Amino acid sequence: MFATMKPIVLQTLLTSSSPSCDSVVSYEVKLSEAAKLQNKEITGLETPAEQIKLLDQIPVDSIVQELVRIARGYSEEMSEYQNMIKAYTEQDIQTLHQLIMKSKEEGDNMDAFLDERNEKWIDRMAERMDQRSVFFAVGAGHLWGEKGLIQLLRGQGYSVEPLK
Repeated sequence: MFATMKPIVLQTLLTSSSPSCDSVVSYEVKLSEAAKLQNKEITGLETPAEQIKLLDQIPVDSIVQELVRIARGYSEEMSEYQNMIKAYTEQDIQTLHQLIMKSKEEGDNMDAFLDERNEKWIDRMAERMDQRSVFFAVGAGHLWGEKGLIQLLRGQGYSVEPLK
């Protein structure tokens, strides 16, 4: 089974549990369950094919390097991860964005994962918002910054206010 897996799948499997967290909570699953209970329609801002194409763009050598770091024990990454968790739980999206950009500077290509997707999503979001009331759930990394969804939506004339 592992011989036919793409390296990104192996990386996801290895990083899906955290030694610093007793129970992992998937907010995506929780939100989907809540929507289903209310008989709400659940759709995505991109197709599964678009998501797979995005994952296929990740250079294999960068994934292999990450797998080696995981295998060796990655205390520095765990410290950065803890800082990201702290920023996320405190709803400090500006600090979270800065931490993500630091990761980008160290070699991760976040442009395709964040900026390019955000720009693609804006038209899709606008189309849906113009039809009816909509709830969008996206990763927190998509929110802040010059090319973040908050700024892009405001640039399109939408009012964006935080809910805490």
